[in-house]
Amino acid sequence: MMDIVCLLLALFYCLMIAKSLRSMPRDAVEIKTIEPSKKILEISLIIPFRNEGKNLPHLLAQIESLLPQSQLKEVILVDDHSKDGGPELVHDFIQMHPEKVKYVLSKGEASKKGALHSGIIEAEFEWVLISDADSEFPSGWIASMTSIPESDLLVGPVLFYAKKKSFIGTFQVLDSIALLGIGQSAVEGGTPLFASASNLLFRKSDYLELNPFLNNWNIPSGDDVFLLQSFANAGRSIKTIWHPHALVQSEAPKTLSKMLKQKLRWASKNPLVPSMRYQFTAFSVLFFNVSLIAGIALAVYGLIATSLLVAMWVVKLVLDYLVLRRLSNVYRKTWSLFDFLSSFLIYPLYVTFIGILSFFYTPKWK
Repeated sequence: MMDIVCLLLALFYCLMIAKSLRSMPRDAVEIKTIEPSKKILEISLIIPFRNEGKNLPHLLAQIESLLPQSQLKEVILVDDHSKDGGPELVHDFIQMHPEKVKYVLSKGEASKKGALHSGIIEAEFEWVLISDADSEFPSGWIASMTSIPESDLLVGPVLFYAKKKSFIGTFQVLDSIALLGIGQSAVEGGTPLFASASNLLFRKSDYLELNPFLNNWNIPSGDDVFLLQSFANAGRSIKTIWHPHALVQSEAPKTLSKMLKQKLRWASKNPLVPSMRYQFTAFSVLFFNVSLIAGIALAVYGLIATSLLVAMWVVKLVLDYLVLRRLSNVYRKTWSLFDFLSSFLIYPLYVTFIGILSFFYTPKWK
């Protein structure tokens, strides 16, 4: 019986990764050159911040470099009740760019969803592009996100980067590459699962109509997934873009504690996402990784065939490598075989730990 369960989980994992690989470009050469959109979209860029005083100088410098672009009509910086010196930095910046940059104080209690909502309500233009205060934007970001045929929601790529070489940093970079590959491929295949609020483009009118946070204001995380699923459930057109010029990055948490807290915050909303496909995929992947760990003990006691367990690990090894290598070629990421193998061996234990603990974890927004 256990053999059959493990085999079914392995087969689903294989099918999911194989389907993802079919949707992925092999490298950046396959991607069409970014061209200016024939229709000039008027964009409101919305970035919430809370206690981001250390990141704001760099963020504001990036925004300043984006301001001359014709598609970017306004930037709305939403203060989610910061208690550091961040708001003063923003006010000084606005004095230099009063025609395009606005400061908005989030209404209600501190909340990422509340901050986003406050910014979207204040937006004066049809299209809204959202990101985070700790993000890195490429110079061609705006042009890239407005270069493909129009959709109701455009899911842009987001990855972690590590400033200094470390196992924790590299592990998170590889994890983010894998998740990005699955997420973008799911959108490409017409079955969107998850996205990142660091790089989403949509119409203000659609957001107001769908009201994606109506039933989940009390959940500290998941603003991106709830927004994506509201568009999917309403049958709206959702597309993605595979291009390094559209890639938004943020620095990976530097310590194990911060990494685990962030991942637990993200995972804690999984049971509450209103999508059966999302639930089935999330829990199937969790149980597959659990079976890889538990299978070692089961094989020792003869409860599953050792050959089946070895086959599951080998298949996962090959498929994971193919996904990471292909996405790394597209987004120009480098890593060594040692980085991959060491992360690969720890990953099932990591997913099992996060998945189980997330059912008992109560997340907080900063």
